[in-house]
Amino acid sequence: MKKRYSKYINLLFLLADILTILVIGYSIHEPEYFNRYFISYAILFWLIAGFITKFYKVFRFTSTFKVISLLATQFSLFALGYFSYFTIFREGVVINSQTKVLTLLFTVVSSVKFIGFFLLRRYRTFGNNYRKVVVLGQDSSVKKMTTMFQEDKELGYQYEGYFSDEKRKVNFT
Repeated sequence: MKKRYSKYINLLFLLADILTILVIGYSIHEPEYFNRYFISYAILFWLIAGFITKFYKVFRFTSTFKVISLLATQFSLFALGYFSYFTIFREGVVINSQTKVLTLLFTVVSSVKFIGFFLLRRYRTFGNNYRKVVVLGQDSSVKKMTTMFQEDKELGYQYEGYFSDEKRKVNFT
């Protein structure tokens, strides 16, 4: 039996996002308000926002529009928490720098998300990271689904065949 590593893909995206927050947070040279407390708060709030928005629930059949929607929702919620830090802890002296950091974070995380999303789809077109599929039944919706499995290789499904209890013979392949 082949080992499956697909379950680690979302974890890798999560670690990449946390690493992005760490790198951006520590690269800011204004230690009076970009310190380890801010970095800890940002990572914790990122994880909470990701859990609430289901930011890392991206599957092989997820559309590009859904990824854009998840990004917008995640960053809207994160921006609220981000700016609330500076309000709660009275650290909001330089609002221009705060906006630059948030914009940089949005740009880098969005880029990583899309690059990873499209690289995975490209990787699947070569027959890697696939799921074997067997279809049950013999009607028009099964025909459409079978066609999708066979033609849309970037989803990563390998069509194995179908089962049906009907006597008529229909060719799906």
